[in-house]
Amino acid sequence: MTINPAPTNDKKSTIRTRLLAGILLILVGLAIMLLFGVNMQPGLHSTFGLTPQGDSNVIPIPDMVLPAQTAIYVLALVTVFLGAWQLARGVRSTNLLVGLVAFCFVAAFLIWAAKGNRWTWWG
Repeated sequence: MTINPAPTNDKKSTIRTRLLAGILLILVGLAIMLLFGVNMQPGLHSTFGLTPQGDSNVIPIPDMVLPAQTAIYVLALVTVFLGAWQLARGVRSTNLLVGLVAFCFVAAFLIWAAKGNRWTWWG
């Protein structure tokens, strides 16, 4: 006589994981907004230099100028949207989701660090 083990309830753990990940993403989006966007003065621009100064062997690319506060708010809203999407529907590719949120956080930090200044990618 064999005894079948009790079936594991994977659906509950999947829902719990989805909810936890969604809440965590929303918190990361709020952290982006609070850490980088709230105390920033409106009207500041972040300039990213894409071509090395004085190097004539490269194709010149114009500088990328972003309105700092608006860009940070957009990145925070994208992160909150991804968290809400994870809560509502779930995302199959968690790695892609983590990559997008990491990109948003790092981009918000770089925009915040370069506010009112010019920052070069090679420096």
